[in-house]
Amino acid sequence: MSEARASLEDEFEDLGSRTRKAGYWALAGQVVKALIQVVTVVVLSRLLTPDDYGIFGMVMAFVALTDLFRELGLSAAAIQAKQISAAQRSNLWWINTAAGASLSLLSVAAAPLVAWLFAEPRLTPYVWAIGALFLISGMSAQYSASLQRQLRQKTLQVINISAQVIALVVTIVLAALGWGAWALIVQSLLGSATTLVLLVLVSKWWPQRWDRNADMRGFFRFGFAVFGYSVVSYLANYIVNLSTGRFFGARELGSLTRGTQLVSTPVSLMVAPVSNLAFVTLSKVQDDAQRLRRYSLLWQQTVGYAVALLCGGLLVVSPSLVPLALGDGWSRTVGFVQLLCISTALGYVPLAAGWLYQSLGRPDIQLRISLVFTPIRVVVVLLAAMVSVEAVLWANIAVSMVTWPVSYTILGRTTRVEVRPLVRGVLRSFVVGGLPAALLLLARWQMHTEWPVIVDLLLYGGAYVVLATGWLLVPPVRREIWEVKAAVLRTRKQAAPKAT
Repeated sequence: MSEARASLEDEFEDLGSRTRKAGYWALAGQVVKALIQVVTVVVLSRLLTPDDYGIFGMVMAFVALTDLFRELGLSAAAIQAKQISAAQRSNLWWINTAAGASLSLLSVAAAPLVAWLFAEPRLTPYVWAIGALFLISGMSAQYSASLQRQLRQKTLQVINISAQVIALVVTIVLAALGWGAWALIVQSLLGSATTLVLLVLVSKWWPQRWDRNADMRGFFRFGFAVFGYSVVSYLANYIVNLSTGRFFGARELGSLTRGTQLVSTPVSLMVAPVSNLAFVTLSKVQDDAQRLRRYSLLWQQTVGYAVALLCGGLLVVSPSLVPLALGDGWSRTVGFVQLLCISTALGYVPLAAGWLYQSLGRPDIQLRISLVFTPIRVVVVLLAAMVSVEAVLWANIAVSMVTWPVSYTILGRTTRVEVRPLVRGVLRSFVVGGLPAALLLLARWQMHTEWPVIVDLLLYGGAYVVLATGWLLVPPVRREIWEVKAAVLRTRKQAAPKAT
């Protein structure tokens, strides 16, 4: 019996070691991808126009919605399954590939409808071309899922980064040659095709014939639940882009998508690894109410302070950062970036509610909340689209301001979590990041002084850093920041080796 227990402990230790290494490679991959995104923004924004990005943004809005039906949640089902046989893996590959092929054909038929939806006749050939992406992605899905199941993050990150670099180099050349939006279409297709080829070469696996005897019911149940939530999340996330493209055209959408990328890239880089580790930690202490409350608050403030300070800083320096990063011709993006900083902070600072719903096994409540607020968001944003793009962004902000307090209130009523400390923590994060930004925006408005771009960036960026650092003089904030730092170091060391 002791030998069996020792063997199990060794197995868990090995799994923990592989999980920790996978986390490091995932973080390293995100850093490299972020650098690639920076290069993409800086270089391509000088070779392509807002109209080019607007056309591409419309096409990708269609791709994002349609791709949900190609995925069907089956990659997540394959990753989550305790065991998966060779026959089941092959069947999943055939399902994803068939769905991808069907969507490729559908895109040919739906192209005129998409063009009509966005009131942009030029979209039709672009949608025809991008249709091949569905087949390629369908064939890649189970290869990628298999590498994730095996915790081969190093291999997966090398493949993805290599494909992105190859596609980016070709895209820069095509953009310089005047291909316009077609250069971005080629980037998506070439990146996905290169990824598929590398996945096949590394995996050294080819699917078998369809096996009728393989039990697929568990995969379908899990996958379709994930699929349903993904559809709802898509509507909530893309309604701003859809309404902007439909009512204001390609140029406005192009300016908006560039602004979105400027804000979302650094935020995603910070949030993703912390969010994954927080979910693991909270899941392990879900039966300990005291530790659950303490850890959830600490992890929330880890993300909250970082996101609030980053968004506040971007809000202040955007008048100089946007022309420096994107070049001339993107003046509309400045105002968009400022509003996107507010909406991004509202979306990411109160993340603890989502972590707790899932770690306590109640994602159904999270889905129900989304089912209530997504239709409200859609209606409010569409009404705002009758005014301006800025009104659309303000409408999205208004709904987010209502959604997060409701989510925390329901969390407190349906679980044993004490939510008042979490709510106070969210408000503290907003004040820490927002108050220095508000003061500097007021100063900018009062001064009416136009500095050179670099001088403006250094002046206001430096002033924001000084004001934000001043919060360390406030004892409650300083104490909480030190606790956050200690928790990150302690939990990172303890959680990974015990992963199951």
